[in-house]
Amino acid sequence: MQNRSIVLLQLAFALGWLPLAFGSQGYSTEFAISEPFGVEWGPDRVAFDVSFPQGAAAADGVSLTDENGKPVACQLMNVQFWPDRRSVRSAKVAFMARLAPNQTRKWTLRTGTARVRQPRTDIRVLERGRVIEMANSMTGIRLAGGRETFARGAPASRIPAPVQGVRLPDGRWIGRGSWQTDILCTGYVATVTDDGPVFARAALRYDFEGGRYYAAVVELNAGQDVAVITEEYNLSLGRTYPMSGVDGMRKGVEYFYAYPQFDTPDRALMWDWWGQTMAILPTPNAYTLSLYDGLEPDSADFYGESRYGNLRQGDGGLSFDRDGRFAYINAFPQWGDEETLYLGLYNSQFPSNQVAVIGLRPSEWLHPDVLPHPVKLLKQYTQTTCLVFERRSSPRDVVMKAPVCLGRRVYGIGGVARTWGRHLLPERQGPRLSETETWGSDLMLRHVRLGRLELDVVRRWILDYHEPSRYPRMYVPEGDRAAYLSRLTRKSRREAEEQLASAFGPTEADRKAVAEALEMLRRTTRHFAQCNYGNMDFGINEGLIADAAESALSSPAVTQEEAREIRRHLAAMVYQVFNPDFIPPRTSGFAWGSANMMAQVQCRCCPIVALLPNHPLNAMWSDHLAHVVTLYVESQINDAGATLECPHYGSMAIVMPAHALAALAGCAPVDLSRAEARLRAAARHRLSILLPPDPRGGFRSVVPEGDGYYEGDITFAPLAGFFQNLDRNFAEELVWGVRESNNAIGGHADPSYKLLDPDLPARQPQLSSEYFPGYGIVMRSGFPDPRELYLQIYAGGFSWGHGHNDRGCWVLYAMGAPLMVDFAAMYTPSMREAWLHSGGLTFNHDETIRRSFSDAADGWWRKSPSYRDLAVAPFTVLEQRPDPESEREIDTFGEVTAFRSAPEADYAAMQRRIRYLHRVPYALAEPHGRDIFDDSPHEEVFLTNAIVWTRQYVLVKGGGDEGRQFLVVRDDLEGNTELDANLNLWCLADRLDVEGQTAFWTGQHDVDLFAFVSEPRAFSPATRTLGHDCGFGFSENYRRKFGKPFREEMIMLRVPQKERARGFFVVLAPVRRGELRPIVEPLADGRAVRVGFKDAFDIVLLQKNAEPVELQGRKMTARAALVRQTAGGQPLFRELDTAP
Repeated sequence: MQNRSIVLLQLAFALGWLPLAFGSQGYSTEFAISEPFGVEWGPDRVAFDVSFPQGAAAADGVSLTDENGKPVACQLMNVQFWPDRRSVRSAKVAFMARLAPNQTRKWTLRTGTARVRQPRTDIRVLERGRVIEMANSMTGIRLAGGRETFARGAPASRIPAPVQGVRLPDGRWIGRGSWQTDILCTGYVATVTDDGPVFARAALRYDFEGGRYYAAVVELNAGQDVAVITEEYNLSLGRTYPMSGVDGMRKGVEYFYAYPQFDTPDRALMWDWWGQTMAILPTPNAYTLSLYDGLEPDSADFYGESRYGNLRQGDGGLSFDRDGRFAYINAFPQWGDEETLYLGLYNSQFPSNQVAVIGLRPSEWLHPDVLPHPVKLLKQYTQTTCLVFERRSSPRDVVMKAPVCLGRRVYGIGGVARTWGRHLLPERQGPRLSETETWGSDLMLRHVRLGRLELDVVRRWILDYHEPSRYPRMYVPEGDRAAYLSRLTRKSRREAEEQLASAFGPTEADRKAVAEALEMLRRTTRHFAQCNYGNMDFGINEGLIADAAESALSSPAVTQEEAREIRRHLAAMVYQVFNPDFIPPRTSGFAWGSANMMAQVQCRCCPIVALLPNHPLNAMWSDHLAHVVTLYVESQINDAGATLECPHYGSMAIVMPAHALAALAGCAPVDLSRAEARLRAAARHRLSILLPPDPRGGFRSVVPEGDGYYEGDITFAPLAGFFQNLDRNFAEELVWGVRESNNAIGGHADPSYKLLDPDLPARQPQLSSEYFPGYGIVMRSGFPDPRELYLQIYAGGFSWGHGHNDRGCWVLYAMGAPLMVDFAAMYTPSMREAWLHSGGLTFNHDETIRRSFSDAADGWWRKSPSYRDLAVAPFTVLEQRPDPESEREIDTFGEVTAFRSAPEADYAAMQRRIRYLHRVPYALAEPHGRDIFDDSPHEEVFLTNAIVWTRQYVLVKGGGDEGRQFLVVRDDLEGNTELDANLNLWCLADRLDVEGQTAFWTGQHDVDLFAFVSEPRAFSPATRTLGHDCGFGFSENYRRKFGKPFREEMIMLRVPQKERARGFFVVLAPVRRGELRPIVEPLADGRAVRVGFKDAFDIVLLQKNAEPVELQGRKMTARAALVRQTAGGQPLFRELDTAP
């Protein structure tokens, strides 16, 4: 009971109020707010919940004074009366507050039954005819006013728009509003509900035929220069429209706006595949506000993107050389092309006057979804109710268009003065005070303080509390400094104990750890209190801060006051994670970027919560986070252990939950069983896809499929730590992975060395060929020999986050050398297109050299800044994309239809139905001046007749003879009548020689690659050398070993197929430098190949259907088969696939 009383008292102080007294004169209570971050606030409106005994307070009988006894204007809201209908039972008392950095302020509320005259403020409300005018000394807003009913319905031209005008800082009014809708209005009403002294508020409602409506609440606070408009509307509910501009939309199909729906409440807590609309879909129901006359803006202040050059930051950034959209406002970034959090418009000749529109409170928005989904794989569409800004060249105008089709929205608008002085610059790293004086208005601060993190929210946070726990505590027993030091230094526990025993007082390093942690924490909280903080950056920094904070709290140099401040900032970070206006819920119609972004925020919050075990909300935080992290593991790791994103990014789906759940388990009961099953599968998968030792880097690397690069696999250390007390033998196999993969024991945001006992030994796992549904196939022979034959095939529809257009492509290592590899080019540049991958199947390459034409001819690729300025038009190619009208694997990424592993050979087959493609551009150093591989601009292509692409693979194993091993690949393109196919083969080589049906790459690491093209039977090869500089992973070892910077260059052989009804049939054989190449010849009318060696040969049969074929005197009925013949021995017959 005593503990409960203490907690309640803590809550009362944290919420900022404590009842003082009730006597015959009335009731009094005290409010307090402590500024926690070292920044200024105000004027900001706060509202405290109050309740009074019956008869203690009249609605107009309250007064407020500050700590100096100075009267402060206050205003009651949400008033509930006692049954006498005169005295107030409960309410919120609102007032405007200012706080200096680190200041604690107090106010006293007194009540009575006699009327109290409030201090005068600058709020003024005027109702004049059909207009409501709310204003203060800084700005004003004009709204539709009055009430009108239309018995027969009124068209848009007869009804006043909600917003009629805005007052600029110099007192002039600008603006002209109108409606755009074909739905008749049956009436509207606009009333003033509050008229000061703290704030003015008006409520508007328009009713339209069919039960549709638009409703808004508009508020203006005393001393603030932005009016806040909160809207809800449904004019397009139940109506369908033709739409275009988003991939997958088809002529003749009608689409409609709908509220976001989720299969279960848990599904709404998880990231899912989503699509941008870039705010370009039709919004036939909207109101507009013209903002040109009286301001004549030619300049802009914004925070977002402007990819087409329609808007530039600063003076002269808005031109009127063309009509059309130049920006749209969203309250939470969705990575849009012209999306911004706010927009300030001004005239550079008169820079002090500005009209500003600001997206606010994203949790209160509701972006409707678009149904049917244009791409069925995508589960949610966003950016559907943004404020859109358009320009008109003649007569000049700037128009804000506010869609009211379906949803909710909150935004601010006002005349915001620009002043000359030093201003906060909203940079990604955090707000920075400008070095010199300049014109500015700190619009970002308004975006935060009125919508992303309001003072009225922060004042409720419990940041100071009693914490008796000892540190360290995240991954070691509470207070066990020896275990902590052992893991930090990778020394044995005995050595760590000896080091601690010999220590004498705090060291300079101990004091530095405390100082650095405090600086990081202060910088972080000041960042999100003043500026947009990207969720990905925040998630990364959470991990860094949790690590630094534990080190500081464990330091013998930390004082009680410093520890208290560290925990205060940590608690603030947790509150921010749970703040729905920092990262809004998906139910508000927002998406969270790529699959790992929100997960970083949630997972890396867990170690912070673990450092606050006795916080009053710790149990709630821990329960929620454990639930969400478990859901995250199950949604982003499939039963086979494959991750939703490519191996580089997918590592976060393994590392972060392992850290998160292990940390939470130290301070709360956590059920690990569900997560354990998926993490175990993920560990097995990561061991299998680890590449053989690479001479370029000197270790086994993560495969750089998708957006990735060569690197040690960072998943093994946390997985070993996670399993070391659950399954020691398995953990030891993972330690083998750590040691083989560059000893990657964590760092940056995930210090995995803190989880892993340094005394845990390594155990070599048993690895063989394996199929991983959703990801692809590993075929291998000779593990664990570093010279093993290793083939990895990308095939599956689960692991495609941050992926490239590479389904069916492969990576090949043999004899200790990388031969056919995936360009390890994560954004350096990103080499995403299908033709840039070994085995990439592409169509209709157009490498005609021609000058760029007008926007009409080349506008589709000119939209991209990457290609916009090219004098020579980029080359183009058609590459397959997931069919937008299907969710079946065969139509999206293809499905694996067979996998067999035998001692002599492995076999696999995949199939994909191709109906939908993108025409994408690319540019090369010659003739375009530089390599450009941006595939975001594209044209959609739908085939009349779908192609059924079947690819079969046979990897023939040499056993004890590594010179007798090779890969055979066959493609069938059933139904192809429209496209010209190409097979793209790449090798890490210094030279390529092509002669007839053969090709020979001179490899870079003493192993060469021989190719024989059986189909097509004749071709005109295209070759090309491409490369990129590699700054990650292998670079240090490469420079040390080869004496030059690491640059990855490969040579391509493109094999075109002129006969559309036919496909490809190729043999690829590694050859030791100086040894004879195999002799290959087609057999069985092109359905088989004979690969001859010095004293042996192998025959590989690959055919579309299992038809009878006679090979070496035996009739075989199989799709795939192998015949092995060694001199003097009996032939071996192995049927690999007998399916019809």
